[in-house]
Amino acid sequence: MANTPKNLYGGISWILRTLGNTGILLSYVITMTVASLAAPRYVAFEVFLGISNLVWGVASKFLIGLHAAFLISMGILAVAAILSAIRGKEVRANTIEI
Repeated sequence: MANTPKNLYGGISWILRTLGNTGILLSYVITMTVASLAAPRYVAFEVFLGISNLVWGVASKFLIGLHAAFLISMGILAVAAILSAIRGKEVRANTIEI
């Protein structure tokens, strides 16, 4: 936003918000996909269809899936941090009013 001309703030703000919402949705999808793939199929059906009271056996298997999802998320976060670090320092240019 710092390098954006003032008359384009609305459009750029819309793009930033859209990308933010997409990221939130994608993180939810990745978490649920990894969690359901890490747990046995019947556990995923019991949890997502609500046909179980999440007794200890089902809950512990699902928690193993969530643990795997959080490890995947930490890996994605580490890659993002490395890419951000090697990007270099941000140089803010003077904006030209259109």
